Amino acid sequence: MKFIQRFKSDFFKNVLKLLSGTVLSSAISFLALPVITRLYSEADLGLFQAFNSIILILGGIASLKYELTIVLPKAEEEANHAVVLSLIVTLLFSAVSWVAFALFREPLFRFMEIEQLIPYANIIVLGILGYGILQITRFMLMRDKAFGPLARNNVYQSVAQHGGSIALGLRGGSFSGLFYAFIAGTLIPSLMVGITYFRRIPRPDWKRLKSLAWQYRKFPIFNTSNVFLNNFSLELPVFMMAVYFDEATIGLYSLAMRLLVVPLNLLGTSVSRVYFQAASEAYNESPGKLLALYKETVGKLSLIGLAPVVVILVAAPTLVALIFGENWREAGVYMQLLSVALYFRFVNSPISTTFSIIDKQEMALFLTGGSVVIRYLAMYLNSHSPLALITALSVATAIFYAAYNFTIYYFVRKLADGDASAGKT
Repeated sequence: MKFIQRFKSDFFKNVLKLLSGTVLSSAISFLALPVITRLYSEADLGLFQAFNSIILILGGIASLKYELTIVLPKAEEEANHAVVLSLIVTLLFSAVSWVAFALFREPLFRFMEIEQLIPYANIIVLGILGYGILQITRFMLMRDKAFGPLARNNVYQSVAQHGGSIALGLRGGSFSGLFYAFIAGTLIPSLMVGITYFRRIPRPDWKRLKSLAWQYRKFPIFNTSNVFLNNFSLELPVFMMAVYFDEATIGLYSLAMRLLVVPLNLLGTSVSRVYFQAASEAYNESPGKLLALYKETVGKLSLIGLAPVVVILVAAPTLVALIFGENWREAGVYMQLLSVALYFRFVNSPISTTFSIIDKQEMALFLTGGSVVIRYLAMYLNSHSPLALITALSVATAIFYAAYNFTIYYFVRKLADGDASAGKT
């Protein structure tokens, strides 16, 4: 009975709301991918992955992570000013990125062995801006506990991106069709939220914005560095493959990662958004409640993630060849090698924001910085073949996420024990 009551809690009701949108958007992705792999070549997907990686790395920090502060204040007016602060910083970051690409795009892209992207530098900047604003709008919805609209927002993004990719591919476009569809997938859902929510944003009080920026200064210092290093670490294989192998290899890796991330993050992404909001409230009440929520979340994710991993290990190459075509079979082999790493990522990702909640962002930064070094060395020492590089990457990634999760547990448990001891005295 107690087990059933847990699933009737607001936490799991909100997870289910988000999960409905995630399931639908994931279904759209799965249905679209077999069409996309027949409209675009492995090399096309490889170039798009390089484009996508740059946007994820830079767009993920465009607001200097001030969007995380939107859900933290108790006062609504302060939260609205956090939105304004996030938008201003995102616009400034995008402007600086445009100047940087205008000056250095040719030597930078040649160094990264992705010269084909040089003409698309301005599109990359637009993607950085769009991705940054999309994150802000979603945290606005989280602030209001508007998990239903947030679920629909995920669906709008999937429809815009995958629908655009197919439409432009049918017109005979090159890999640039994937670029423009990605931009549509960030801007359209942002505009749909903005029409309703941006109207309530007050005229900025510059003194309050300055005070807010200083109050949450750890976010641009530690969270931004941590997210940058984490995203760079996740996208590092793309850039290393660009140096050591060809675009087709990146394309196979891209498909493998897409197919892995969808089932393993199907629930993980929904849990992550609800967990951050619920864990913030739990910690405000007591560290013991945060510890209980953390343990419950990790336990359930650990069990749920096993089923898709088993399926991937047994049947991935056969299923990939059957659904996407025989020329994509190697992507199924990549999936098998990467599945263990993605399992640990699935369990860890939803609770990774715990460091921000307990004000230990510097520890997250230290761990993520170490992961970049470990992953780079693992891939560099095994760069003689794609399979060897991916195997080394998978092992290093699994070790990192296990260590990250244990460190979160250590600090939360320490806080809970300290609070319990203080309560007894």
